[in-house]
Amino acid sequence: MEATALIIAESGFSAATISRITDRAGIALGTFYNYFDSPEVIFAELVVDYGRRLRDSVRAALPDSDDFFVREEAAFSAWFRFLHQHPFFLKVLNEAEIFSPKAFEAYFEAITQGYRNVLVQAGAAGQIRRLNALEIEAITLMLMAQRSFYGLRLNSAIDRKGNIDKRIVAIYLDLLRRVLLP
Repeated sequence: MEATALIIAESGFSAATISRITDRAGIALGTFYNYFDSPEVIFAELVVDYGRRLRDSVRAALPDSDDFFVREEAAFSAWFRFLHQHPFFLKVLNEAEIFSPKAFEAYFEAITQGYRNVLVQAGAAGQIRRLNALEIEAITLMLMAQRSFYGLRLNSAIDRKGNIDKRIVAIYLDLLRRVLLP
């Protein structure tokens, strides 16, 4: 699957032929068919699998704290460590929207539902102002967009260990506080 991801990130989904995938993975062409029927099938599984890995990675980085902003800081930083470990992820995700829309939608819905839940819980706990459904949706999309665009544009702000510049984290948290606190 990683060979597929790397080919897609380098050349796009249309270049991810079975022969190119198997060459990159160092396996026989016939072996591919033991696991997948087509490049479309492996691509869909790739998107779902890396989406799960991302969520697991972020979840594992969360501190044992109920504070929304402490947890969001940890989640934001974990996102960049994940991108550092899987630099092809955003390019693959962009290709998925076009070439594997069902897998992309599953990824997108899992992420947005997680944000919705966190915002509702934080509002109920009084850590942020209570938000109506439209505000929750708008803020969810804003948070997702910030991560994605920061990930695409701020490579120079990420160190060799995948940690993002603390000044960017501070700006991010300041913006959240301005939007979410009463």
